[in-house]
Amino acid sequence: MRSQTIRQNAVIAILSAFLLVVLVKAVQSHTINTKLTHQKYELLTQHSVITTAQTEPANIVTQDEQAISQALQEWRQLYSFGNRKFTFKGYEHLYINTNELLAYDNVAPKDTRIDGWETYKSLWESVINESFAEQQITRFDIDRVEVSNDLGWSGITFRFRAKNKGKDFYSSQHGTHIWHKVDGRWRIVHEHMTAPVKIGGREVLP
Repeated sequence: MRSQTIRQNAVIAILSAFLLVVLVKAVQSHTINTKLTHQKYELLTQHSVITTAQTEPANIVTQDEQAISQALQEWRQLYSFGNRKFTFKGYEHLYINTNELLAYDNVAPKDTRIDGWETYKSLWESVINESFAEQQITRFDIDRVEVSNDLGWSGITFRFRAKNKGKDFYSSQHGTHIWHKVDGRWRIVHEHMTAPVKIGGREVLP
């Protein structure tokens, strides 16, 4: 009888030890899985942050690009004068007022190359009032603005109507400007105008 009791106690002790081992392993496994879950979550979170940062749009408009865009809107106002007489007065700040200014224009009456601010100013105030009276820009698109340090460039496309010797006419132009930041203000140092705008071999009209 005593021998049977001893055997029963031994079996119970072995079973208890086995259950303890199983319980310890279960706890350890749960701890490891929890750590792995946390690690996976951290990796996924980090990946999400990296992915988000990489997919943000690169075309961020800078303050300088905004300043040039605003200057282009002033340029539009200058050349969209309607019933008023065309004059650069009040818009001189858009251009560099020195001989540094260089312009190309295929609708210039004589020379397509124009050197210096004074030459540019006197030429176009005369020509525009005579041949582009009551000019009104009907569509104005800023195609591109790029800036690098104190230099920038822009591309525009616009359509307009005007009068030549009392007769209405319509046309369109591409314009490229090179800008130089002088004393905190962006000024045009080069202007290149091309007319008319063509798409598919045909002139685009307003």
